[in-house]
Amino acid sequence: MRMREVVVAVSVVCLLAGCTSRDVSTPVPTEAAAPYLCDGVPARGVELLTGASAPKVEQIGRWGQDDGAFYCTVTVEQDVGLFRGLTVIDQRVAATIYGSAEAAQAELRATTGRLITASAPGVGAVYGSRKGDLTAAWSCGDRYLEVMAKGVFDDGRDAEQDLSNLVVSMLPWVCGGVGAPKRTVGN
Repeated sequence: MRMREVVVAVSVVCLLAGCTSRDVSTPVPTEAAAPYLCDGVPARGVELLTGASAPKVEQIGRWGQDDGAFYCTVTVEQDVGLFRGLTVIDQRVAATIYGSAEAAQAELRATTGRLITASAPGVGAVYGSRKGDLTAAWSCGDRYLEVMAKGVFDDGRDAEQDLSNLVVSMLPWVCGGVGAPKRTVGN
């Protein structure tokens, strides 16, 4: 009888405090749609992947620039020595450690991780440790897209598929000749 009272009390507290559970059944969409946390970074995909509905966001640069890189950092939690969140980077492949599209694509094909399937030119893969850091990357033409996630994975979700889908949703502005939609959240 005591256990039932505890369950009822916890349920009432959650109801009054607005407790919600993380959505583990809805996949991260493979097509980006507004709202956007940063230029071209879909808020819904990031929320499903990280579980954070109102993260801290910082954007530097712009998509497709030749003289630098685009960065979108989404911070879910930040403490001394701890970062939970993700970073989206778009840059020229020549600026990466690979130096060329051919080298980047060969490395992505050879990864021990999961290859990304998409109807876009280029090659992509998800690699890393599901319990620690995971990275998804795509190389096409002279562009290289990378999404690095740290400490945001839920045991009920497929982290590799979530990251893969997030990358696929942003491929039109990396490989498809489409301009990235402007940031609509927090302007």
